[in-house]
Amino acid sequence: QFAAGTDVTITFLPGDNFRSNVETATALRRAGFNPVPHIAAREIPSLEALNDFVARLRSESDVRRVLLIAGDVVAAKGPFKSSRDVAATGLLQAHGISRISIAGHPEGHPYLDEAATFASLECWRDWSRETAVRVDIVTQFCFEAAPILKFLGEMAQRSIDLPVIVGLAGPATPATLTKFALRC
Repeated sequence: QFAAGTDVTITFLPGDNFRSNVETATALRRAGFNPVPHIAAREIPSLEALNDFVARLRSESDVRRVLLIAGDVVAAKGPFKSSRDVAATGLLQAHGISRISIAGHPEGHPYLDEAATFASLECWRDWSRETAVRVDIVTQFCFEAAPILKFLGEMAQRSIDLPVIVGLAGPATPATLTKFALRC
């Protein structure tokens, strides 16, 4: 049982329809939770679709926080190749999104090298300061502390002071954890 007001993320998987994610967000809001939908940049086919998605999230679900990701598809379906491309449109702020969570990868990511990861986080830090939109980092779930501590140490060395929410695996069978570990 979760308390009213708990943030609940809504995953945007490859091929998802953003309108169904708005419906899920609306149902969560009606149930007393704070919906936090993913916006997968590479899945958004156009600027108009992004505007419609964010406008509906605000007007139908009172969403104020989103988790902005690039999306794990190689080719973008529209003009957005990265989460930063989405942020650069100004649509999130225009529709009243006041908090953006971005992905963190303490154990690495197949599409990113370490230097690019930290350079991107520095850009997000600077963008947050310029726009007054609160940016935090949500990490993929990890199975051991060492990569997380290394990630946090590197952030500190680079003066990246964005808050970090560490992803931990919830209650699951060993088989389920293994399946998700392979996907991550």
